[in-house]
Order: sequence, then C-alpha cells, then structure tokens
Amino acid sequence: MTDNILFLNYSPIGDVITIILCIFCFMLHTSSYAVRDNRLIRFRLCMALVFVATLCSIGFHTAMVGSFTIPLGAAFVMHCIMNLCMIGVLLIVCLYLRDLCITDPKLSTFLTNCLWTVYAVYVAFEITSQYTKIGLFIEDGMVHQDVVINPFNFAYYIYALVMFFIVFFNKKRLITRMRQCLISIIILAYGVVIVEVFYDQLSYTAFTFFVPVLAALYLFHYNSYDLDTGTLNLKSLVAYVSEAGKNKPGVMYLDIVNVPAEARKQYQQILYHFGERFFKAPTTFRMADNKIVLCYEKSKNPDDENRIKQMLESFNEIYNIWKIDYKVIAIKDLTPEFTGDTLINFLEEIDSQMQWNTIKHVNNVDIDRYNNQCVVLEALKDIADKRDLNDERVRVYCQPVYNTKTGAFTTAEALMRLVLPDRGMIYPDIFIPLAEKNDYIHELTKIILNKTCIMINELVREGFVLDRISVNVSTGELKATNFCDEVISIIEGTGAPMGKVAIEITESRNENDYDYAKDAMIRLKDRGIYFYLDDFGTGYSNMERLVNLPFDVIKFDRSMTILSGKNAESMYLVTALSNIFHYSGYTILFEGVEDDNDEQRCAEMNGLYLQGYKYSKPIPIEDLKKFLAKNEIAK
Repeated sequence: MTDNILFLNYSPIGDVITIILCIFCFMLHTSSYAVRDNRLIRFRLCMALVFVATLCSIGFHTAMVGSFTIPLGAAFVMHCIMNLCMIGVLLIVCLYLRDLCITDPKLSTFLTNCLWTVYAVYVAFEITSQYTKIGLFIEDGMVHQDVVINPFNFAYYIYALVMFFIVFFNKKRLITRMRQCLISIIILAYGVVIVEVFYDQLSYTAFTFFVPVLAALYLFHYNSYDLDTGTLNLKSLVAYVSEAGKNKPGVMYLDIVNVPAEARKQYQQILYHFGERFFKAPTTFRMADNKIVLCYEKSKNPDDENRIKQMLESFNEIYNIWKIDYKVIAIKDLTPEFTGDTLINFLEEIDSQMQWNTIKHVNNVDIDRYNNQCVVLEALKDIADKRDLNDERVRVYCQPVYNTKTGAFTTAEALMRLVLPDRGMIYPDIFIPLAEKNDYIHELTKIILNKTCIMINELVREGFVLDRISVNVSTGELKATNFCDEVISIIEGTGAPMGKVAIEITESRNENDYDYAKDAMIRLKDRGIYFYLDDFGTGYSNMERLVNLPFDVIKFDRSMTILSGKNAESMYLVTALSNIFHYSGYTILFEGVEDDNDEQRCAEMNGLYLQGYKYSKPIPIEDLKKFLAKNEIAK
C-alpha cells in the first residue's frame, strides 16, 4: 500500500470547465424542442451524474491537497459518490448504445444483465473499500489508494470494451460518419485518461466522461437522426446529395406499406436488410414514414450491380415472409445536376408511376425525361405567375371537324401546345398532367380561350362559315367561384360571339364534380355557350347523371369508333348508345375517324360531326382558314 501522489498534482481548472459546460448544455437542452423521450432523459441523467461527480471531485481533491479542512470521512464519501457517478455514466451510455445497435432480444437481455452485474459488483467494492483495503481507504489518519488493484479502473476498462464491442460489431446499424465520429471521440476521451496517468494528473478525468455524452447527445438527438430506424431525415439527404453529387453516388429507394402488426418489431431488421448489409459505408435517409433512401459511394462499391442483385434477393426473402407491399427504385449513377430536392421529387414521380411489388432500374432515358419535365414545370409556373393571356409560349393548334350534313368543315377543336426556347414543341401528354397536378391548368385554359376567341372573331369578320370552336376545360376548373365570370370576361374582351364558343368537359370519377359543373354550365349556356361531353365511353359517369347536365354535343371517344368496326355485335352496341343520345336531342360527334369505312359507319350511327386523321392532323389555328368555306355574302 502506498500513498497516491496523483492527488497532489490536481488542478480544479478541468472540473470547473466541465461544470460550466454541464450548465451550458442543460440550458440549451431545456430551451430546445427535441423530443423528450426515454433516450433523451438518459442524457439528462448523465449530465446530472457528471455534474455531481465534478463537484465531488473538486471537494475531494481540495481536501487531499489541504486547501480546506475537510474531515477525511467526508472526503471518502465524496470520492465514493464521484466514482459511482462516473461509472454510472458509462453504464447508461452502454445501455443507450445497446438500444441503438442491438436488435437481437436475447443478446440485448444478456448484455443488460452483464452491465448491471458489473455495476453492482463495482458498487460493492467501492463502498466496502474501507474494510477490504482495495482501492481508496483511510488508515492512521491518512488516505491511501492501491494503484495496482483499483475497482474503478477495472469497471472503467470493462465498460470501455463493451462500448467498442457494441459499436464495432454492430457498425452497420449506424451511419458511417456518425459511427466513425463516435468511436474517435471515445478513443480521444480514453486517450486523455492515459495521458493523465502518464503525467501523474487527475484534473481532467470528469471531462473525459462529459465529452462522449455530449457527442452522443448531438449526433443522435440534435442531428436529424431517427433512433428507431437508424436513418437521417430529408434535410440531411439534401445536404448529402449537394456534397456528393459530383461523385455520382448510387441510390436505392424503398417504399413499403401494410406492415403487419407482428412484423413491426422486425421493422428495423427489414431496413437493415435493405442495403446496409450489402453496401460499404452506405448512408440511409428517411423521406417519410415508410420511404427510405440509401446512398452509397461508387468508389467503395465498384461491383454495385452484383450488390444490388444480392440486396434485392435478400429483400425478396423478407417480403415472402411478411408479405409487405413494396416499391424499389435503383439508380446506379446519380448525375451531378441532381440536387437533394430534385432527387426527392424524381423518386416520388417514379414511385407514383410504379405498381406495388415491382422494382424499377432507372436509366438515362428516365433521367432525361424527368429533366425535361422540370424545365416544362418551371415554364408552366412562369406562365401561371405572369398571367399573360397572349403568352407566346402557349400555342393554339386545332383539328377541323367534318359536318356530314353539309359536307363541309364548320367546327374545330382547339388544342394546346407549348413551345419552349430550349425544348421546342412540347405536347399535351407531357405538360397537361404537370399543369393539372400543380394547379397551373386554369391559367393555360384562359390563354387558349383568349387566343381561340381572337381567331373566332377574325374568322367571322373575314366571312368564313364557322359554327363554333371548342376549348377543353377540366371539370375541376368549374369549381372555382369566379370561373364563369372569367370566361365571360375573356370572350367579351375579344369581341367573339358567345354562340361561336364551345366548352368540352371530360367525364369525371368524382360525383361531386357534377354538382359544381351543373351550376356553371347552366349559367354559361344561358349566355349562348355550347357544351360538349368529351371522350364518352372512357369515363365513369352514369347515364342518369349525364342527361341531367345541359350538354349539346356528345363526343364518342376514338375507342368507341374502333369498337364499332370490330364486329356486328360491337357495331350494334355503339349504334344503340348513339341512338339513345340522338333521339334524346343531343348532337353526336365521333372522334378517331381514320378512313372511308370509319366515315361511313359513323355517319350511319347518327354522327353529324366527324373528327380524325382522315381529315387532318392538328394544325396551327391560323391554318384553319384552309378548311373553312366563305359564305356567299362575304364572296
């Protein structure tokens, strides 16, 4: 037994700094909005233990150097409390890492029992050291400490090894950067202890317990980290893509639904199988509750094709067990022009087009198509923001409609096109869904209506025979309270006759849409505007609802025209539908007329108006004059 000279080299500066930092962190923690879950409460307990241990350290070491007269019994108690608090911090950190990294219930239970057993044994040695003479004890009015057999050191090293075991052998449960940072900080803290011993110094021991706690607190609670799934959030994904974009990282995306109750405990294991066991140094992000994005560096995974294949096979095995519906998207090379936001939008766009339980391997065609959509969407937004009814980017095309009664072209359907400087002509199948999804469609409709009305006015003024030109309007637009006022204002502003304007409405799935449509249609019909039911035969409306709406013309879809030419039974069916509308006072228009047989058949089925490639493809509306006849007065 020897006196421990470490006490004599003690300086309170390290403990004072630790106390200040504990108070500072506690103030920040109580002022933040981090979720107050059980894990975060553990950190508050760790901070409190470090704070108490530091106060006891100052009191104990002050007594040892004789700065103040403190009874040796009180100094012994402070030493016990200090050590018990410090080892308690290590116990809590080990339990925290256990919950974070270990998913096997049996291993978790075994490790918990071991950790508490070690702490109980240590507590027993610590509080009985006065009698066992193991560790620190008081004898003959002096404080002695066995530097060879010290329970504190043994407990310290045991918990240190447990920490490394948990983090290292379960490293794929943690984000690579966060794992490396945590390990480095723990090594640094232990290194400080070793340096202290080498220089016969104990001034910064409490600080070495504070640093790992602070690191874990920041990494896992204030760094957008999801403790349940081991993933980072959307903001972290945006930052990652912005930083790694030039290196073209690979991306794997998983969307799952219908997780059965019995599989929820295995949810973390499902995510673990999604890539992390197959890729080196991956980073996983959570887009939504069940949408996960995994990014990996190409340089560390040169054989990523094989890795993707293995990952999908493994994930398919899990699917066969739990029957969880999924969508998987694989992107081998994320091009540099992608930002975090565009990647998120791209994945959601691809996801929306996929069927459940399918895998999509994204190629350059998909990326080029999406980039084109982004350009179109930006143009649509600009068009909608400017609200210029004469915007040059929106072009009006039309398709002439043949009148079987007069043998002439007397009507037409206005069609929309976009012409963008960097992309040229953009067709409706690309921009109409984007416009409808982002609520830009109404501004486009107003532009087309305005330009169509200007052309109607010009054709009438020049003496062309024209019944009307129709403009397509989505059913949802009729819900707007100012829709009718806007339509009337545009038509009157151009000077076009109301009776020369028609509005085409497509059948809707939503029954409530017809309630809004009926009121708007009645008001506009009273002003002389015609109404077409577009694409009859492809919608979801029943006959009762249609006959209660004030339509003038029923447009049979191209599919009905094709159906009527298949066989006698199909011809009879389409004819019967046409007769119902014809004898109910509606005008019939057939779309998709391709040849003479179509023309003859549709005319026999009461088709007054015929439209299709037999007569003309869509043409610029200015070229409609080539199809129209002039009236005798004009001649």
